[in-house]
Parts: sequence; C-alpha cells; structure tokens
Amino acid sequence: MTQWLVESKGAVDAARPVQSPLPAEQLTAVTTRYDQVIAEGLQAHPPPVVAAEPPQKRGRVKQSPPKNLLDRLEAHKSDVLAFMNDLHVPFDNNQAERDIRMVKLHQKVSGCFRSQEGAERFCEIRSYISTARKNGQRVLEALQKALAGSPFVPSFLSVQVASPG
Repeated sequence: MTQWLVESKGAVDAARPVQSPLPAEQLTAVTTRYDQVIAEGLQAHPPPVVAAEPPQKRGRVKQSPPKNLLDRLEAHKSDVLAFMNDLHVPFDNNQAERDIRMVKLHQKVSGCFRSQEGAERFCEIRSYISTARKNGQRVLEALQKALAGSPFVPSFLSVQVASPG
C-alpha cells in the first residue's frame, strides 16, 4: 500500500503543475491497483474465525488492526482517492493537523480551558494567526494591525457586501 501511495502521489504531483486531471486510463489503472492491494491485504489478514459455540461476549468479533485498516480503506475508497480526482485536494492532512496542534498543546499543558469564552477566544486568535500565515502575512504585523483596528482580511473575503435597502 505504501508503494502504491507513493506512486499515485507522484502521478498526481506530475499533473498538478499543468492543472490537468489524470487521464481516464491512468486513473482506472491506479484505481484497479488500489483494489488489488486491498484484496491482497485481505487475503493476508482474513477475518477471524467464528466459533461454532455461542460467544461469551455480545457484539462483533474482534479483528486485527491490519484487518480494521483494510476494511476502512475499502469502505472509504472515494475519500482515500479524492486527491486523484480533484487536484485541489491535498495528499495528506498535515495542514489540518498543524492547525489544531496549538489547541491540543494548550489542553496538554493546562488540562483544559477555564471557561467556554476563553476557549472560543483562544480559537479565534489561533484561526486569525493561521489565516494570516497561509496568506503570507507576518504574524506580529497582522496582530498589531488587528489591535490597531484594521485587521488583515484575505482578498476573497474583502468583497463589498451590498447594503440592505
């Protein structure tokens, strides 16, 4: 699976600069290989054998972690392959993880937020800083502008809104 992912990412990265989607035959070949890798994994990690006698515990029979991962990859195939169909979808979720890292760090250090309002303020500030960074702004300058009353607003949000009436 790792080898398949690296190859697929390479194919998409080659198509991304020219903003052209992968050719249909290449997309079909990569998708077919994905299905083959899942099938090979399921052969290597078959479902657990259910005993003939009634189980002591209720619920599903416990499966191995590799089997659980294969089941999820099979069930969420369209989500896993989204980066191939839409070139705007990133290959990984590193940016999303970076965006929540400070919240988790605060939670780890402090244990919790003291109030709902404090948590909301913290998230608003972190969101503002993240937006400024993603738009090439210097964080301290963006914070100074915000405190001075003229916060940074991304260009796609600065469109004039029609006044009512």
